[in-house]
Order: sequence, then structure tokens, then C-alpha cells
Amino acid sequence: MTGTGLALAAAVCAVLAVSIRQPAGQPYAGPAPRPSATPTHVTSRTASPSPVTETSRTSVTASSAPVNIVSPILPAHLRIPAIGVSAAVAPGKSAVEYDPHTGQQSLAFPVPPNLEDVTWWQGGPNPSEHITFAPAPKPGGQGIAILTMHSSLGGVGYGVGNHLGQLRLGQLINVTGWDTGAHQLRLTFAVIGKQQHLDKANPGALSAAIRQAPAGTRLVLVTCSGSVNYTISSSNFNTVVYATLKSSARV
Repeated sequence: MTGTGLALAAAVCAVLAVSIRQPAGQPYAGPAPRPSATPTHVTSRTASPSPVTETSRTSVTASSAPVNIVSPILPAHLRIPAIGVSAAVAPGKSAVEYDPHTGQQSLAFPVPPNLEDVTWWQGGPNPSEHITFAPAPKPGGQGIAILTMHSSLGGVGYGVGNHLGQLRLGQLINVTGWDTGAHQLRLTFAVIGKQQHLDKANPGALSAAIRQAPAGTRLVLVTCSGSVNYTISSSNFNTVVYATLKSSARV
């Protein structure tokens, strides 16, 4: 996952590239950025492992899933006790960037400027609809909120996302921030699934993983992971964790 201005960070991931489309004049409500159908060039490397998917067997179907809407918040802090994560969250916009895995310009999710922080995707341009900015869901609002983070290359050193793939079903994720009434709220989410080994050389892999989120998903966490392509200083895969909203409380 590399973003604009991340060239100075030697141990960050490569670009989170997807083809993001929203209905004209409407906010993105999740769960889908649509995958790109454009063929891509792949840097020579070893064979990719098959994607690994884990979802809760007790997940309800999409038609019967309750929609627990609370006051949407502007996220400021992420805490994941099970893997020792406590990180600041800041908003970021998607942008068209060069993807070293495909050799093409792609519309990409924003990523943090360092290994210690997290970025909330607040929206961005939609070139196919000639929209300069379309907002994305906030945590607690309708739709799926997306948080991105980095893992250190090869697991050397600290990265917020280093152990994201170790999360198990039912483990809790806390997102703290402020609603429009200036109230500080803590939203508690529970893990309901994850996907690993999403190949960055396939620009449709990440967008498909988000589009096919389990019923009840309200939060998606994304990080780079897996083996390293040292030619472009990037890991070869992404890990995605899905979570559903459990509760909201004032802090």
C-alpha cells in the first residue's frame, strides 16, 4: 500500500488500488467498489497462495440482517485489544495513483503516512461519473466504513497491521470519535470474517473482497501482508477483516 508522498517510508506497503464507483450525486453506501476489468502486468515472482476466507457460520443472510444505525462518528482512534493495537485515525481521500504491481494508474484507497497510524477512507473522486468528490460512510453510519493501515515489510519492526490476520471471530474492535453533536463516542465492533492472500497484482481482488463482505458487515480493516517484492519495496498481498457493529457508548 503506497500512497501519495509515501516514497520516504521505506517499509510501507504498495497501493490499495480498486476501481471505485458511486451512483451519481449519492454517497458511497457500501459494500462495493467494483473491480477493474483491465488486464495488468505482473512483476515476476513465486506463485501466489490461494486466498483464504473465514466467516462466521452464524452470520445472518443479507435480507434478514438487522441494520444497527447509531450516530456516525468522525473516527479519531482505533483500538484492537486482541493484537495490541492502539492507533490514531485520520481521514484520507482516494486518488488516482501509480500502482507498481500492475504498472498502471489506478484509483486507490488512501493510506497512512507512517506505520503507526490508521486512515479512514472519507471518499474521493468518481471519474466514471465525472464526480470530483463523493463521501464514504463514517463508522456507525449506514454502509461500510473502511480503515486502512500498514504492515512492516516482512514483519520487521512495528506496523499497525502486522497481526491483523491473526484476529479470530468474535474478537472486538473499538473505534472512538466525535459525532455531529460534538459528543465523543466509542463504537464496538466484533469480527465476523476475514480474507487473506488477496493478490495485489489482481486489481479486482480487493474490491471484490469488499463487495462480497459478509452480511452485517459495518467496518472493514485493510492492510498489506504476505511475502515481499523487494524490487518495488512492497508486500504482495492484502488482508481484509470484516466486523459488525455491536454497541455504542459515550466516552
